[in-house]
Amino acid sequence: MFSCAGFFVCYCAEGMKLESEIQNSIMTRYFYYQVANVYVALGLGSIATSIHAVINSPSNILSILGASLPSVSTYFVSLVIVKSFTALPLELMRIGPLLAILGVKACSDKKKCTKRELRSGAFADPPMLYGWCYPNIMMVLMIMVAYACIAPLLMPFCVVFFGFAYIMYKYQLLYVYINDYQSGGFMWYAVFDRSMAALIMATVTLLGYYLIRLTYDIGAMYFLVPLPFLLVYFWRYCDGRFKQPTQVSFQ
Repeated sequence: MFSCAGFFVCYCAEGMKLESEIQNSIMTRYFYYQVANVYVALGLGSIATSIHAVINSPSNILSILGASLPSVSTYFVSLVIVKSFTALPLELMRIGPLLAILGVKACSDKKKCTKRELRSGAFADPPMLYGWCYPNIMMVLMIMVAYACIAPLLMPFCVVFFGFAYIMYKYQLLYVYINDYQSGGFMWYAVFDRSMAALIMATVTLLGYYLIRLTYDIGAMYFLVPLPFLLVYFWRYCDGRFKQPTQVSFQ
């Protein structure tokens, strides 16, 4: 009896770990796409908005690109506004599942359905897809930290997004989504690692922005030089202090 119970516990633990790894794989690929999307748009957008000035005076290309870099933030402002007032309300209303349920009800008789049929398919409780939800939030976080000093007017729009996202996901987690597996906080480690990577890339971007603007006489630029190394040290310290002990205790 105990051997069967132990086998069942091990089987469930392996299934939870596998599901977490699947969600982490989805989030990882999505994260790489978002990094390319944000920073390629940042670079190509600044070039596209100032291409005529660069052609007319190619010797001043660095100062021209440095002056045009903050103007790309208008694209990300529009993106954050669309996510705040369109994507989040649509996620809250869940129009797709609603149409699926209405379609099933229109084609079947609820009185003749079994209890299993009423709790499966379109009527099943939706699971929380962390691999899909986290990247949408992390993309706004990546945009916010990248433009926090370059274009500070972007910050209020990001604050509005996070406020709406907090309300929406809190409601969904309390009343709509279910956790069909437990992974011991595995996704938190993945989110923390990618948040630290986004913060380091934002710091390097700001340092590159100072170098492009040729602002060597500003003391803030020299204070930024050790900051990426300090962030890497903090990242490694947190992994050694918290991540490894919790994973050992979980296993």
